[in-house]
Amino acid sequence: MGGTSYFRGEFCEAREYLEEFLALYEPQKHRGHDYLSASVNVGVWGLFYFSLTLFFLGYPDQAMTTARQGLALARELSHPYRESTALVSPGIVHKERHESKA
Repeated sequence: MGGTSYFRGEFCEAREYLEEFLALYEPQKHRGHDYLSASVNVGVWGLFYFSLTLFFLGYPDQAMTTARQGLALARELSHPYRESTALVSPGIVHKERHESKA
């Protein structure tokens, strides 16, 4: 629901859902719940959407911190697809904060 709310532009609702999800998410316990076809980890995706939600709610520093947490989790899981997915949110936050280099 957090991702759905995010895409609907309902960022306050998305934040609530994502905060609840992340409070319940345990990386060691939920590793077996990865989507087998795409090797997507739900924790990485939760942090991805949460970081962007925080940014659009006006919290760019918290967004970057959360994006970095997602990247750290993806690197811990040691899977290239997860890591490439997790690199997107800090990239978006950097871009929107006008921190990209020409």
